[in-house]
Amino acid sequence: MRLPRVAALALALLPVACTVESAEEFAPRDDDPMGDSVDVSEAGSIGVRVPSSLNLDRSRKFYLTFDDGPSAQYTPQILATLRAHNAPATFFVTGANIAGNESILRDIVARGHLLASHQWSHVNASVANFRLWVPRQATLLDTVVGSPIPRLFRYPYGAGSAEKETILRANGYSHGGIGWDVDTLDWCYGGGGGRCDRASAQYRSDFVGWTVSEAARRGGGVILFHDIQGVTARNLDTILTRLEAMGFTFAQLPSTQPTVTAPTVTATPVPSCTVTAETANVRNRPDGDVVGTLMRGATVSVRGASGDWYSVRYTQAGAELGTDSAPRFMHRTVMSCR
Repeated sequence: MRLPRVAALALALLPVACTVESAEEFAPRDDDPMGDSVDVSEAGSIGVRVPSSLNLDRSRKFYLTFDDGPSAQYTPQILATLRAHNAPATFFVTGANIAGNESILRDIVARGHLLASHQWSHVNASVANFRLWVPRQATLLDTVVGSPIPRLFRYPYGAGSAEKETILRANGYSHGGIGWDVDTLDWCYGGGGGRCDRASAQYRSDFVGWTVSEAARRGGGVILFHDIQGVTARNLDTILTRLEAMGFTFAQLPSTQPTVTAPTVTATPVPSCTVTAETANVRNRPDGDVVGTLMRGATVSVRGASGDWYSVRYTQAGAELGTDSAPRFMHRTVMSCR
């Protein structure tokens, strides 16, 4: 269930430090008057800055990025424009917008663009939720496209913190949060009916002029758009054409693939176990993602141990699970073994 539009706008207008996190999964809808530059901290802050570890070439070269999608209405239009300009891009998608848009996500990847994470719910997340959401979204996106996505991340509102950076890096996001150099303010123009009072006076009713002038002023770098904004879908071709005429080119962010270290499993003499907990989670690796659940009384064969985790094999719905190619792990405290 989404927040009402009025509540969403109220959230957007609060300072980041005071943004109220909803318990519901929230993603902006098409043309919502909110964006990732709403009340963010200064340009050099965590989540807003572009990490130096990306080693970007900013010499008259732009890296196009799109947040908050996918949008069934606007993302396909944006993809068509990017194709016409042979321009690569990175789409930072919101987890709550994935369901129902899986084919668009696969199309993004098939066209050679990067699919990246913009957090599960578009809120200033608590550390506890952030810790859960980071692997949850990565696993789902990997599953949707059929291969690991690059571990690239952007915070909603640019609201990063040192503790969240640590969580990202522990999950394979080696660059931490990725900010931007050029803010198009498309969410502001879209929400204002083509006018944005955050832009300088001469461009307050000129979205294209503002974007091109800001790009020219910076001379290169990461550009922030939102693919849920109709103002972006309608004007992207003009913006890219004008930038090309000025001698600018477009490049792709570095693709950082995840590195997952296989757990060390040692042989154990325990032959079989019975689940003693009411329900017991089955994971794809020790302390990893939940991939199944067994009920009290279910039996498993123990293949080996990795610390307090057992590598198990069992049969469910007629299928044998816990093979060498797709191991399954359960914690020793949820079972009794003989």
